[in-house]
Amino acid sequence: MKALKGLVIGMGILILLGLGIVVAALVGEVNNAADSPAKRTVSLDLPTGCRVAGMRAVDDHLALRVTGPDGAACPALLLFDPAAGEVRTTVHAATGARADGPDGES
Repeated sequence: MKALKGLVIGMGILILLGLGIVVAALVGEVNNAADSPAKRTVSLDLPTGCRVAGMRAVDDHLALRVTGPDGAACPALLLFDPAAGEVRTTVHAATGARADGPDGES
């Protein structure tokens, strides 16, 4: 009977240790999630007079349509990676071409 009592106490201790490890892992995950910034400020270096005229999600990137006054050296399209906080691809339109939207406005 003493052996059975010792076995039950030993198993109870193992269960408590396992539960403690699970709780510690959950607390660690919550702390890691709280440390990551939920909001980030990113600045795009656009030439003078250029502005973002449209934005669309493409997979895990943002496609930004950029327009500006005639003669401004505005890129037509920027492919932005929000996770990295940087522009991955820049597309320039041919000289004199306009990046018109679906409603005909630039």
